[in-house]
Amino acid sequence: MPTQENAVKFERFIFDLSPLAENAVVVEVDEFNHRASLKNAVGSNSPETVKRDVSAMYTAWLRMAGAVVQEGVVVEISPLFADSMEIVAEKIEKGRRFEQATHLWEN
Repeated sequence: MPTQENAVKFERFIFDLSPLAENAVVVEVDEFNHRASLKNAVGSNSPETVKRDVSAMYTAWLRMAGAVVQEGVVVEISPLFADSMEIVAEKIEKGRRFEQATHLWEN
C-alpha cells in the first residue's frame, strides 16, 4: 500500500476518443440544465453521478410528457427511442406509470 500518491491522472476529451470508438452515440442536451461530467472513478463526477443526473433528465422528460415516474426509479432512454423531450411526448401515453428501473429502446 503506497503511503503517498503514486499515480498521474490523464484526461481525454470526447473528440480525442471518438476515432477509437467502434460505435459512438452522442446525446446533445441543454448544458445549462443537464450537465453530467465524467472525470473521476468515484465520488463527484463519477459514473454513479452521471447515471443519476442522466436518469433525472429522462425522468423530467417523461413527467413533462404526462407519465408518472415513481421517486427513485432509474430511467434510461436510448437516443434510438427519442432524443428530445418532444419526441418522448409523442411516444409515451399520458398517465403511463414507471415503477421499476426502465430502459426505453427503439420500438
